[in-house]
Amino acid sequence: MTRPSTTRNPRTTRTTRYLLSACTGLAVQAVLSGCSDETSRYAKTIGDYELDAVPARQISRPEIGKPLDELTREACDRQAASSLARALLNAGYRREAANVLVKFAGKCPQGVALLPGAVPILTSIGDLPAALEAATRVVAENGTSPQARFARAEVLRGAGRYSEALDDYMAVLSLADQPARVSGDVFAGAAEARAKTGQPCEASGLIRMWIGWDPARRNTAQARALAEKYAQAGQCERATAKRPQTFARKRGEVVMARVSVNGHPGTFVVDTGASFVSFSEAFAQQAGVSAEKARRIQLRTANGLTDAMLTTSKTVTLGTAEAAGVSVAIVKGTPFGPKIDGLLGQSFLSQFEVNFQPDRWTLGERSENEARH
Repeated sequence: MTRPSTTRNPRTTRTTRYLLSACTGLAVQAVLSGCSDETSRYAKTIGDYELDAVPARQISRPEIGKPLDELTREACDRQAASSLARALLNAGYRREAANVLVKFAGKCPQGVALLPGAVPILTSIGDLPAALEAATRVVAENGTSPQARFARAEVLRGAGRYSEALDDYMAVLSLADQPARVSGDVFAGAAEARAKTGQPCEASGLIRMWIGWDPARRNTAQARALAEKYAQAGQCERATAKRPQTFARKRGEVVMARVSVNGHPGTFVVDTGASFVSFSEAFAQQAGVSAEKARRIQLRTANGLTDAMLTTSKTVTLGTAEAAGVSVAIVKGTPFGPKIDGLLGQSFLSQFEVNFQPDRWTLGERSENEARH
């Protein structure tokens, strides 16, 4: 048998030796053909992707050997890289599976599309620095992707970097096409980050917001208990409504309401699909809402993405209903149309019982004793 070239990568020596020995025994047919020549070729790929710890018996399996062969012949074959990583992960080689995804992303122009898969793998083996590096690169490539921002938020939370994690969690809520369908994990993570950064009342509000999207299914004892835990920690003021209120609405038209923020009145569109109460910079100045400690976010609107600052108002009031410490977004420019100051979103509405009928809508104090059915 012809010896492989002595110029092979030193880190691949052990795996190459295993492959050579496999070629002399019963595994001759399992190892891809052309033993000495092929082994040298695979040795470089094995070295490039740091697969030295994978034994020959695994390399010889078609699930791993076939994509390895394809990746050796076509260095930027994305399907082969994906298949190889999946096969390694299924075989229990998590580090090596992540290596394939990370290193492929580093060498091939379209490889970054595979990088999100490396983040949970690296997190699962406790390599948070590498997971964060991968997640940050994904965000750099597509910062408006809620999935990318959530993946990085989870890594940052795991690393105890709660303020940075909160930026990403809130970005998920502001960028989602359908906030009502955002996973409860996002709200739970964001609430924990809020609480860890000294904002337990806002944490409670986030859990109530999640409940408010679908109270029939989410208003459970467990969810209420979590919201209450944060509320008690912050000694938060309760949202109150002295009596149920009924407002007229015109069929087929947007629902409008007179809303006061910090005591300053304005005309708002009642938008159950908006995560936050939002208003223009001009209205924020008039209402005394400061953006000094606000977080920069992007909001997804009917006209596309727009820049905004996320902060907290002292109060938001609609008739006899009032909530304190409401998360609000200050939006640049005048994106809401003429004579409209903002949107009344779920950061306020979720704290109350709200029902819509074709010709009217009602708002009252939410019962905390039992789930709606």
